[in-house]
Amino acid sequence: MKRSCAAVVLFVSLAMPMAFAQRANDPATREDVLAMLEASQARKQVDSTLETMKKQTMQLFDTLMQGETAQLSKEQRDKCSAFLRTEMESLYSDYPVGELIEAMIPVYQRYYTHGEVQELIQFYHSPLGQKMIAQNPRVTADCMEAMRPILTRVAQEKMKQVQDRMQQFLKQVKDEKSPTEPEAKP
Repeated sequence: MKRSCAAVVLFVSLAMPMAFAQRANDPATREDVLAMLEASQARKQVDSTLETMKKQTMQLFDTLMQGETAQLSKEQRDKCSAFLRTEMESLYSDYPVGELIEAMIPVYQRYYTHGEVQELIQFYHSPLGQKMIAQNPRVTADCMEAMRPILTRVAQEKMKQVQDRMQQFLKQVKDEKSPTEPEAKP
């Protein structure tokens, strides 16, 4: 009898944790994703990306505004530039990084299983994963710098297209007769 009870207790004590253990193909839990985001230093990566975006946006605005401010004095252009810098600082300050991280959790849960998230955590703790984490801000900044001339050119082309279409539209609107305008008599 004692042996049977001992066997049952042993079986239950070994089986219970297995019943509650997650299998590799189970969906990733919130805790899984949070651990993976922590291992990947996601908060630091988001901060770094926002800083890079701020710098790149400012450079793009500076380039785009050169044509708009060409007729202004140097002092006026400097004031415009300072104004834009202040606006960019305001735009990118106080980003709710915690909320951004929270928004990422269900996305990761949708695409990764428990086992895959565990493998990602292991990767981020590996030497290559650590190198990737350390280099990612520089790689992102360098990629954005490499893309900046292309993005600037495309933005200028698109801005010109919109301005041209707006001028055509305004001409069309001005040439149309207002419904309340009396028709001119010949």
